[in-house]
Amino acid sequence: DEELSEALAEKGLGTPATRADTIENLISKQYVQRLRGALKPTAKGVRLIDFLHRIDTAGLASAELTGEWEKHLAEVEHGQMPRVDFMKGISEYTVDVVGKIKDFEYEDLYSKEPPIGKCPACGEGNVIEFFWGYRCDRNERKSEENGDAEAGCDFIIWKEINGRYMDRKTAHTLLEKRKTVEIPGFVNFQGQEYEAVLELDDTNQVRVSGDSPGAHE
Repeated sequence: DEELSEALAEKGLGTPATRADTIENLISKQYVQRLRGALKPTAKGVRLIDFLHRIDTAGLASAELTGEWEKHLAEVEHGQMPRVDFMKGISEYTVDVVGKIKDFEYEDLYSKEPPIGKCPACGEGNVIEFFWGYRCDRNERKSEENGDAEAGCDFIIWKEINGRYMDRKTAHTLLEKRKTVEIPGFVNFQGQEYEAVLELDDTNQVRVSGDSPGAHE
């Protein structure tokens, strides 16, 4: 939308004054990282955006919403929109978002997602997605009496591995072939990106095979 783009360029994400503090705040909270002179979302950031989409509040991470609000602010400034109407819209949106965040249930976030594959550890359960990763659906079994784990399966693939977000496609490949091709996106402690291979070892633990930059210096 041309009007929204103009609003962003004039007052929103396109100005250094508003952008710098926001970027530094996102970096300090580990939602974004600087890599090779560019800004990229961390695994934590990707997980947050995915969460917002799943509870129907994706507008919070949308540049379009910022542009829309800036456009309305300009209309208020020039007398083209009553201030009370703008504030009413903001209030209603806030109430809606807060309600969705308060009322969601973790178990509902991925309830419509199909399993990504058969569990390689027990061979009986299916590997399903949850907020922090992908787990065998047999590892949730708990004793109602004392809270102890019953005979289940503890197989799990975490969504963050060496700074890289583990998406469903990569997790599926790992289950199906027990090994991926060399993939980019891993980050070492010095903040350097590198490529590596993921594989399941004999105990079905995820291992990273690849040289991190500076590993032999």
